[in-house]
Amino acid sequence: MIRALLICSMALMGCRPVARRPHGPDRAAAMAAIERLLANDRRAHLETDAGLLATSIADTLVSFDAGTVRAQPRDSVRAMFERYFAGARYNAWEDIQRPRISFANDNSLAWVSRVVCVDRDEPDSSGGRRRRVFVSAYVGHYVWRSGGWRMTTVSSTLSPHPPARCPSSKD
Repeated sequence: MIRALLICSMALMGCRPVARRPHGPDRAAAMAAIERLLANDRRAHLETDAGLLATSIADTLVSFDAGTVRAQPRDSVRAMFERYFAGARYNAWEDIQRPRISFANDNSLAWVSRVVCVDRDEPDSSGGRRRRVFVSAYVGHYVWRSGGWRMTTVSSTLSPHPPARCPSSKD
């Protein structure tokens, strides 16, 4: 009852209650944190560490890929990467252009677009191994929660014409 009276009196005075808006860190801290996250994502691939990769994913990740939209819990994404990393060895996982990073005015949201060249040896269906080189471009959306960035959505694509090798590949 008291809350209702307070809201009515504020309305009569021309005031509106101010909703608390979520906010992130200052811009320099937001940038430093997202750059650490991107470095950890690279390290997770090079070390085939699905657990490390999952630490930057929100409780649910919505992914857009090959004409489909899928919402997956973090544990499901981690399990998917465990399968993807199984038996793989990376020769390269490198940015081929500097990631583009943008923030919401209050630094609570971030958008990252990234293009990476990947060179990996992986098991093939015959029990042997194959070398696979490809370029992946993706955009990820991140929200600032509990003192860190968490990826909430990702949309990715593969280049139809990958290079024979990545610029930093080991041969």
